[in-house]
Amino acid sequence: MSSVPLQVQFDPAAARFGASRSQKRLEDERLLIGKGRYSDDLELPNQCWLVLVRSPHAHARVGAIDLAEVKKAPGMIAAWSMAELRADGVGHIPFPPLFKRADGSPMAAPPRTPLAEREVYYVGQPVVAIVAQTRAQAQDAAELVTVEYDDLPCVVDAKSAIAPGAPLVWPQAAGNIAAEAEYGDRTAVQAAMRSAAHVTEIELHNQRVIAMALEPRACIAVIEDRRTTLYTQNQTPTGARELLGAVFRAKADEFRIIVGDIGGGFGMKTGLMPEDALVCYAARKLGRPVRWRAERAEDFLAAHMGRDQWNRARLALDREGRILALEVDTLGNIGAVPVGSSAIIPLQLGPKVQTTVYHVPQVHYRARAVLTHTMATGAYRGAGRPEANFLMERLIEKA
Repeated sequence: MSSVPLQVQFDPAAARFGASRSQKRLEDERLLIGKGRYSDDLELPNQCWLVLVRSPHAHARVGAIDLAEVKKAPGMIAAWSMAELRADGVGHIPFPPLFKRADGSPMAAPPRTPLAEREVYYVGQPVVAIVAQTRAQAQDAAELVTVEYDDLPCVVDAKSAIAPGAPLVWPQAAGNIAAEAEYGDRTAVQAAMRSAAHVTEIELHNQRVIAMALEPRACIAVIEDRRTTLYTQNQTPTGARELLGAVFRAKADEFRIIVGDIGGGFGMKTGLMPEDALVCYAARKLGRPVRWRAERAEDFLAAHMGRDQWNRARLALDREGRILALEVDTLGNIGAVPVGSSAIIPLQLGPKVQTTVYHVPQVHYRARAVLTHTMATGAYRGAGRPEANFLMERLIEKA
């Protein structure tokens, strides 16, 4: 009877890619000699440009929108608010129903409509879409838009957001908790803490970072063969196609996503952006190609961001320094209008790797996704794992 090996034997020579093999990069020469093909390199016949008017307020009620002067501007083609999109059957960009609130109700947050509807929830939220023959003409016309805002109370920090009496982002999210998750054995961890020879405690704020790629976000939509084709930099094109179907209440196969070279993304160019939906709407409405490109300042305001977690943790150790238990309480600031990855970061991806390389017999992890009047956070440069690793290493260092 042959013995069963205790370890899988790995032959590097048999692997196409992976460990122990030097791989030649396929794209370097083409990119280095300037032959990369990025979304904004594409020029289509009869194309026009879309520009957005964005909210200057963190939280405000949207009143009258005056587009009278805009429609007289040179090169103007169209101007829309969310009311016009609703009249044409446009919906919101859904987030995945993966998490619930403590009472078992579904995750609660404002719907992510392509343009703001009734209220704005963060600085930089799109309010009006302008389409003109050239980008400069669209930018000039955008300066003529008049929007009446009624300022409302706001909260921008996760700890402040869960305090009693804090302004509510969304009525269905009591205490500004959009969703939460709990893992492990609370009772066992508390018992280990009581019996431990040493308990280390720490509180950290892993501050918010702006996601920035070398190439700003850009997209162009065109009707081809009775389908809407979106040329974009999306890192998750299949998912984006499904989301477009949801927004337009259409079959996903009515849309085609084409991705060329991506000038950096790091998670920021995942999912579906409001701007993607807007150029598709404009192309379908006008019957001609419509393109959009973010200014760098727009990406700083309205591309989803990273980090922004408060972590409070305790580590129990015996007299020999062996870890007995870990307790973590995380507040993840997911902004006001979550993207698809917003809640996944603090509620799933961080907890999955929280013990990192250490043997931790007992763990109790509580995580809450908190709404604030800020741009959403989401997947960016590690997507929750750096926060978890940093927290664990700081605990070990302090212990």
